[in-house]
Amino acid sequence: MALATDPKLLLLDEPTNHLDAEAVAWRERFLQDYEGTVVAVTHDRYFLDNVAGWILELDRGHGIPWQGNYTSWLGQKQQRLALEEKRAAARQRTLARELAKIANSQVPDLARAGLLIARLECPQLDPKPYLAHLDRMGIQARLRLASAGDKTMRAQFELFTQYLFLDEGFTGKRENYEDPRNSYLNHVLDRRMGIPVALAIVFLAVAQRAGVQAAGINFPGHFLVRMQAKPSGRDRLPLVIDPFDRGRVLDEGDCRELLRQHLGDEAEFDLRLLEPSSPRQILVRVLGNLKRMYVRLRSFPRAHAVTDLLLAVNPQGVADLRDRGLLAYHLRDFSGALRDLETYLHITARTENGDASADRQAEHEQIWEHIKTLRRQVANLN
Repeated sequence: MALATDPKLLLLDEPTNHLDAEAVAWRERFLQDYEGTVVAVTHDRYFLDNVAGWILELDRGHGIPWQGNYTSWLGQKQQRLALEEKRAAARQRTLARELAKIANSQVPDLARAGLLIARLECPQLDPKPYLAHLDRMGIQARLRLASAGDKTMRAQFELFTQYLFLDEGFTGKRENYEDPRNSYLNHVLDRRMGIPVALAIVFLAVAQRAGVQAAGINFPGHFLVRMQAKPSGRDRLPLVIDPFDRGRVLDEGDCRELLRQHLGDEAEFDLRLLEPSSPRQILVRVLGNLKRMYVRLRSFPRAHAVTDLLLAVNPQGVADLRDRGLLAYHLRDFSGALRDLETYLHITARTENGDASADRQAEHEQIWEHIKTLRRQVANLN
């Protein structure tokens, strides 16, 4: 009935469903001669090959128009994907190189490094507005400290903590803790929420701008922040705060309880656990968290990209070399997987020198089986 009225626009939803071949052929002939506009939603690739002049692809929330039929679209899409993959690989190499440069500098800029890591999710992210935001908070904190008069380092540290967590409102993100956005510095600054190590980076970045001496603590299971100065007098502990809990001050009992929660009742507390962490250790902590989150979410391409950055920051991380190889294997990058797993096996076999545990020997046997399979796969590609 609709076709008999000669409409200017036809909306067709699965137009070949439940039709025999003769009816489908008639419909195709009609549409080829039809002078109006046809919008069809269909899974029938043969129908699209015969009648389509344009294909609208919906990909990751974007509509991409292609001129041609279904077969033409397939060819164009393969070209687009190959170009995207080439561009993504170039971006990843640049990102790894820039991050390694920061990590290897004499005074690594954690904020800039954190915003570089955020480009994993937002490739076009401009760091300048976020760095300017940190600068403004640093100026405000410095003015706050100056107006309070001549205070001890501990009093300044406590006043700065109040400014950041009470006045600026930074706090831990308890709901959806495993959301990767809680680790990305741009989202943490936008939402004023994150996981402990991401909040610690904000604390350290603003503290540096405000002239407050602070350091990170690579505490097991829960990143902490401390006053840079060593404890004096009767104090056994430096001034330690929890950035996830609005800067709550932790005493030795709190630290012991936190350790027990993450490592179990048998874990022994040692004051060395509260030693200042290096900027490289902080970046490794951020990237390690992201790798674990993406693996748990089964986002293996993103996990592979994060592991690549981990090795750029810490080339000695042999476990990350193994993980990058296994992730590459899962993504069918057989050459990359073979290269990483062979290197991993060579390094660990050489360093252990026959003293490997039973678990490590079993792992090596499993890796060796992967390598043999990969060698066959790579040989078939040549």
